Amino acid sequence: MWATPRPCTLSSGIAPRRAAHCQFTGRATSSDGRVMPYHDSRENVPHMCHEFEPLKFENKVFSVSEMSSTDISAASVVLTRAFAASPQYIPIQECKEYCRSMLDRMPEGAMLVGKMHPVVADEDPSPSWLPEGQESRIVATASISFCSKSRENFLSLKPPDDDAYLCNIAVDTSFRRMGLAKHMLQCVEHFSQSQGYHTIYLHVRLGDEAAMSLYEQAGYKQVAADSWLVKLQNRTPNALYCKKI
Repeated sequence: MWATPRPCTLSSGIAPRRAAHCQFTGRATSSDGRVMPYHDSRENVPHMCHEFEPLKFENKVFSVSEMSSTDISAASVVLTRAFAASPQYIPIQECKEYCRSMLDRMPEGAMLVGKMHPVVADEDPSPSWLPEGQESRIVATASISFCSKSRENFLSLKPPDDDAYLCNIAVDTSFRRMGLAKHMLQCVEHFSQSQGYHTIYLHVRLGDEAAMSLYEQAGYKQVAADSWLVKLQNRTPNALYCKKI
């Protein structure tokens, strides 16, 4: 699911392609190479920093927050594992570069991480899924783009530049079928609304029934689709989905 940068194995779409990584070169620069400040023309829009409702289970809690620099390594592992068996597989080092680029792009884009926290009595041992010495484990990620600079240059099915775009959602294979992808999607929508956006787009691989079901049940509508002839160009046919939020 990152096609664009779209990762997920439950896909939002696709995975961060290698070509996509090359597009994340940082903020705009002037002709003499100086970094230009990012200007957001929307008024009274809070920038980043958002709180999300946690998802509670019997013995653990799933919380979502904006990615920090200390989350990059763990988030990269989730992305790499999520696409391990996919044509969009990305090596761990490229995933780290992708995560860093998304962190650098705020507020042009953002990356959310989902962390699982154990809820156990003091005398209980730490659960086997929790890394030693850690209080939580990153098990899901989601990348959002708010302008064309933080997404790939699409050859087809280009979403509007000024609308929010879900680049990808990834869920650790050991934590699937728990509603985490659905919860991450809801957080993406709430976060986009908090930034002043009311429409969100995403791509889904044609034939990916699980991903299509996830988004359609969440209210997304297919607005366009590639012809299967794009396979002749060595590209994966996708569908473009949209939702008013």
